[in-house]
Amino acid sequence: DYVREREADCTRGDIQQSHLDQICVQLRRLRPLHEVDVADLTDNHFQDIIDALKGKRGPAMPRTRQAYAVEFKRLQKWLRRKGHTKTEFGPLKTGQRRKKVLWMPEPEEVQRVMESAQGQWRTMIALMATTGLRAGEVRALRWDAVDQKHRRITVQEAVKKSARGRREEVGEPKRDASVRTIQISDALLEQLKQLPKRGGLVFSRESGALISADYFTDQIQKAVKASGVEWRGTPAHSFRHFAYSLFMQEFSNPKKVQQLMGHASITVTMDIYTHLFVEDEDARDGNRIAGRLGL
Repeated sequence: DYVREREADCTRGDIQQSHLDQICVQLRRLRPLHEVDVADLTDNHFQDIIDALKGKRGPAMPRTRQAYAVEFKRLQKWLRRKGHTKTEFGPLKTGQRRKKVLWMPEPEEVQRVMESAQGQWRTMIALMATTGLRAGEVRALRWDAVDQKHRRITVQEAVKKSARGRREEVGEPKRDASVRTIQISDALLEQLKQLPKRGGLVFSRESGALISADYFTDQIQKAVKASGVEWRGTPAHSFRHFAYSLFMQEFSNPKKVQQLMGHASITVTMDIYTHLFVEDEDARDGNRIAGRLGL
């Protein structure tokens, strides 16, 4: 019955199919408990399963243990709600270290970095800061993914290592959830229109070739240094975190934010950005979001 309930969650779109598959794997770990009467289940039964998890080189990573603990706690609550047990379950130990609070740049700081960037890099930073695109996604963005009429972009490709890992190439994202459509502002669209078209890629080297990871990092760091901003995070990914903070201020539905960020499940969104969740007004379009940077 519990599995059917989780399948219904997937059908409604509350969780992705990949998340449901992961849940089924986690629940199969509970097979040793099938011989135990449900009413006799305790935290120790579930804790033993978590403690026995193995990784490639020893005990499972804390993040893996945490994922199991989250689903097991949900199952425990379901068992109580359905009247299968009256046990008061406690917390499960995962060995997870305390998370570092993500550093978030202020709008003024992002503006200073953006204004210090030259040419296509200014537009690239503006795009990352207002859409949350990953570095590999913005480098792989093609002109045919930019819908000028409807003022939106579709993330459908990303830069990844080749099969042998010797070079980078543009291809489909690792996860289905990464494929998404995001609204952009009129001002940002105008900036995109002014970029030179050297080929299929929106952002590229002068030859039209793909921007390498090292060159991308160097140019972003150069803009940060020129701005004089004391940057405490990884520049490119900090723009993604910044975009998330804008989304949370503009959209009241965390599920909407999860989709915009391209996370596989709402659990990932909540886990990474818990300290930023705030209640705010209803959804607004891309103009409102980009307007916080004057775009």
